[in-house]
Amino acid sequence: MKHLELHVLQSFPVSCLNRDDNNSPKSALFGGVLRGRVSSQCAKRACREEARDQFDSDGFFKGIRTKLIFDKISSRLQGLGESEEMAVALARKAGNYLGKVESDKDDRVKTMMFFSPNEFEKIAGSIYGLTPEEKEAAIKEPDPELEGAAAGRKNKKKEKVNGPMKKALQKALSRFDGLAKDAADIGLFGRMIAADSSLSVDGASMFSHALSTHEVDSEIDYFTAVDERKPVDKTGAGMVEVLEFNSATYYRFAALNLTMLAQEDHFGKTMTQEERKAVVMAFIQGFVKAVPSARRNSMNGNTMPAYVLGVIREKGHPLQLVNAFERPVSKTGKGYVLESIRRINDDYSDLVETWGIEAEFAGVTVSGYGQAGMENKHGSVEVMNLNDLIERMVDYVG
Repeated sequence: MKHLELHVLQSFPVSCLNRDDNNSPKSALFGGVLRGRVSSQCAKRACREEARDQFDSDGFFKGIRTKLIFDKISSRLQGLGESEEMAVALARKAGNYLGKVESDKDDRVKTMMFFSPNEFEKIAGSIYGLTPEEKEAAIKEPDPELEGAAAGRKNKKKEKVNGPMKKALQKALSRFDGLAKDAADIGLFGRMIAADSSLSVDGASMFSHALSTHEVDSEIDYFTAVDERKPVDKTGAGMVEVLEFNSATYYRFAALNLTMLAQEDHFGKTMTQEERKAVVMAFIQGFVKAVPSARRNSMNGNTMPAYVLGVIREKGHPLQLVNAFERPVSKTGKGYVLESIRRINDDYSDLVETWGIEAEFAGVTVSGYGQAGMENKHGSVEVMNLNDLIERMVDYVG
């Protein structure tokens, strides 16, 4: 399996990039000390939105993650000529098969669905292609799950939509012809449909939770707000609140399975090599430049990485370099970035020299103030700017 690795070091100022259930910055123990953490799910969403909004000039990133899928299917059925009443009934039946509804009055399914516009078209087209008798049979088919819910039974019998309707849905989403061209984000990040595993998609990307390279403690921001209509003879703040934040240098890692992207059940049939290159380029740009949006307006954590190491390996598994920071970078008054760069370069060289793990290509982009960290040996890694690094990596897309 040929894959691409991205290793990023990035410092963030006062921010709360990813919150837990207490509204505090997420954290984790690593090397026996507390670290700042950004979950892989948070990083994936930020990457997907950045790739779609900033770097997807060809319209490949059109996946929509939502529970509200009935109207998507219904409107397309009506566009094909189905009556509104029949379209709504068929859409609810299809939605119940894909995601299950809580009751016959709900306008959404239980779990998030991830489909692209072309896939919604395929779903509607396949259902519309059923005979009138098959459509009537499908919408009249009893649904014990909904009936059980209405009756308040907890152990409802799990019945799926069967017959021609089920076959039509499976045919619509069959990946025999590959993923839809506008579903690059679905191919990259994956899709799970519990009702029918054959409709699930293995994501080609792999994300790790980002961890700070050093020990981090959250701090408390005590703030007040002025009530601008308060009588002049009254004193004190109009509101008093507190919130938690931290600031840290993070190690971020993601990998992309280039072999999987080119397989027939992914984009091997539906995209040309040049189109797959465009997808990979948008993915790399998205990962490197995306910042989680939490408290964007009040804290604005937008920064650029200090260091990006890109690696292409022809075989083996993606290898992250987080163990360079298992012993946390110490506080010296000189910041964390330079020492983090030295550590990660040493760890990468150790992979090559000790374990004999070679890369087909390895290049690094490092900011000006981090150049000092490149004085250490770092194997055969080439130093270049980010655009050159991305172009060199994309050349390996098959």
